[in-house]
Amino acid sequence: MKEEVRKILDMLEKDQVNASQASELLDAMNAFSEGDHTAEKPKIRKKRSLRIKVNSADGKMVNVKVPAALVSAGINIGRYFGVHGGMGNQAVSDLNWEELADVVNQMLEDDETGEIVNIESERGDVVQIYLE
Repeated sequence: MKEEVRKILDMLEKDQVNASQASELLDAMNAFSEGDHTAEKPKIRKKRSLRIKVNSADGKMVNVKVPAALVSAGINIGRYFGVHGGMGNQAVSDLNWEELADVVNQMLEDDETGEIVNIESERGDVVQIYLE
């Protein structure tokens, strides 16, 4: 820190800054060294996706990937294809879609990724939902 102070004093001596500007520079430098890091760069978040996969025992498959920002739409798409898509998939019909939406929203808030739901029915139907 002594070197930075010397540089500011040299700038003042060479009339590159005036006394007021030098004082502001010293105050900013002191605030930063004391832990006031308000000038830090914001954390850059990676774009995330919600993926819903439904594989029925009879070979029908749904694989939906939507931006995490569209979580509600992605969950509604999964619900529609799973329940109304002609699969007759009991595992998807029994899924609590509102609770799923709450879990996904919490994971997004906590900046987590990973599997949310993995259900396999007695018939061999598989439902997987995860945040990537």
